[in-house]
Amino acid sequence: MTSRRWTLILFVLAAVFSLGLAACGDDEPEVTNTIDDAGDAAGDAADDMGEAVGEAADEAGDALGVVAGDPEAGAAVFAEQGCSGCHAVEEGVEGMTGPPLHNIATVANERTEQSAAEYIRESITNPSAHVVEGYENVMPPYELPDDQLDNLVAYLMTLTGE
Repeated sequence: MTSRRWTLILFVLAAVFSLGLAACGDDEPEVTNTIDDAGDAAGDAADDMGEAVGEAADEAGDALGVVAGDPEAGAAVFAEQGCSGCHAVEEGVEGMTGPPLHNIATVANERTEQSAAEYIRESITNPSAHVVEGYENVMPPYELPDDQLDNLVAYLMTLTGE
């Protein structure tokens, strides 16, 4: 009788233990999903913060006249896009379709309340926003990749006329 009792007790304990393990197993995926969801949310928040910091840095750089691009690479973009077909970068060249750019970084500050870099960038992407007196609105808007646009603006910012 004693061995039957122990067998029954062991059987009941085994059943209870099995049910306990089964219940724990159901909670595990929810915990994992919650952790994954929290990780995704944290990643999204970090991405948003990174974009906000990048935009603030761009605005601060524009206000200080600092441009993120590479002027040498920008000179190559200027040549590749055929900008010299309408704009002269040498002083004294007259009769071009577009205004001369030999001192664009200097005169851009006088033409608008924007920073020179913002003015130049907008003049490239939306030329009708700033049509220089004496010239027709014939320049098409350019849709360049951000790095090429940054480089082109950096190059044009070196043209001070000095």
